[in-house]
Amino acid sequence: MKKKMIYGYIYKLYCITTGECYIGSTKNLKRRIIKHRIPSNKNISKNILERKNYIFLILQEGKYINLDHLRAIENSYIEKLDCINKIRSFFNTNEQQKIYNEKNKDKIKEQRKLYLEKNKDKIKERQKIYYIKNQDKIIEFRKNNHDKIKEQHNKWYQKNKDKYNEKKRKNYQEAHKNKSQQE
Repeated sequence: MKKKMIYGYIYKLYCITTGECYIGSTKNLKRRIIKHRIPSNKNISKNILERKNYIFLILQEGKYINLDHLRAIENSYIEKLDCINKIRSFFNTNEQQKIYNEKNKDKIKEQRKLYLEKNKDKIKERQKIYYIKNQDKIIEFRKNNHDKIKEQHNKWYQKNKDKYNEKKRKNYQEAHKNKSQQE
């Protein structure tokens, strides 16, 4: 059985004012242009259209094996041309997430730290509830994986022993400092 090919377009939005260009692909040009313009569109292409000083060019049109094939061709244009596309079209969401995480490692780390500080009590409560509900499974898992857990702990300790001992020393000093102030 012969697979049905799709007809598609690869296009370029070029901003005359700023020189920015956006590369896109679609099976339906009319619908895609409308989607670029809708208020809820958070795509960077919207900025070009809002300036109302742009050129719309069809770079390529024709039959493609499937949508992935169309997006792969679009991606080759994105790689060749200097464009404002932040996300390549051919990536799946897992690949996009990995790239975002890699580029924003420090930002994510800081956000996580803030979240954990802000929600410390909620998190402890959730953990407590989870432990109560799954106590038997957790105990069973720990029994069955005792050696593995011990090995992981030792690896972690070797990697973090200076930080760990420093924190422990500070906590000890703080506790004794508070104790002596109370006396």
